[in-house]
Amino acid sequence: VLSISKALSIQAHPDKRLAEQLHASRPQVYKDGNHKPEMAISLTDFEALCGFRPLKEIVAHLVMYPELGALVGMEEQALLEKAAGERAGEVEQREALKAVFSSYMHASEERMTEQVATLAARLKMKEEKGGTDDLDILILRLLAHFPGDCGVFGPLFLNYVRLGAGEAFVMQANGPP
Repeated sequence: VLSISKALSIQAHPDKRLAEQLHASRPQVYKDGNHKPEMAISLTDFEALCGFRPLKEIVAHLVMYPELGALVGMEEQALLEKAAGERAGEVEQREALKAVFSSYMHASEERMTEQVATLAARLKMKEEKGGTDDLDILILRLLAHFPGDCGVFGPLFLNYVRLGAGEAFVMQANGPP
């Protein structure tokens, strides 16, 4: 049972085979070779980021949040746009998402710091004018809890879910949180 007062870090949930590989190659990060499926059952109202959003939403966020677009390479953005099309197969979609997310996660610390600060300033100005939506408000809350942290872009990639008491969700193996 977890009592969570603020957001937890993004976590991986590998299946047994991947967990064994990760533990063998990076034991300092992956402490054991066991699989990590997880289920959350809410005892009170609860918010979570779980699983990647549809590719079309992520493509839209790269435009709506230019700070994220600045962190992701143009080549990766083009791959994602193509993969978000109706003719793209599952493998192409997965590879494009992996390339975009990896590009974001491996952006230089200097670029990340700059873009997080730019995002914070823009959303605070937008809030003052009364123009924020639910996603902006969530990002502003994350910025308040974790100033300067690259994880504030997480909601642009991951599904935002709200659970009431007794509701649940499952985090599948080999997916994001």
